[in-house]
Amino acid sequence: MNTVKISFKDSLIGAVINAVINYFVACHAFADKLHVPMSLDLISTTEVSVWGQAVSLSFGLGAILSFITAKIFSSHTLKQAPHLKPQISSVKLPSLIAISLNNTMFLFGWFVALAVLWTYYFGVVLVPVMYASIIVAALAFFVTILVEQKTKSSLLHRWKEVA
Repeated sequence: MNTVKISFKDSLIGAVINAVINYFVACHAFADKLHVPMSLDLISTTEVSVWGQAVSLSFGLGAILSFITAKIFSSHTLKQAPHLKPQISSVKLPSLIAISLNNTMFLFGWFVALAVLWTYYFGVVLVPVMYASIIVAALAFFVTILVEQKTKSSLLHRWKEVA
């Protein structure tokens, strides 16, 4: 196991790609507005907000990226350390689902809590569409790095349990 390392810089390319993609998704979501609220003082609404986009983003990216990262990390590890094949192949779909749910709920919980705290302390703050999209992109960057690091750590932990 000591041959497998988790590198922060390995997550940067994916994080930049997700940031760019989510910047354009946010631009599209906010396209009909001059200003976008950071949050809204409502539980249920059809209005878009920066924190609303962030919560959705955290849920979607947390779930999807966990599986993608697990597959890519396992493949790369298998190429670099073929002797770990028994440990790598022992991690089955239920374990991957558990990792994905853990990441998703962790992120979802934090983003909802941060959105509620933002609303409590700052209320409804309007920002220009470009800034709102940049904030969403920055959050996507952060979520990608966090999901990749947590997924890789969870896989290493599970591989060590099997060894």
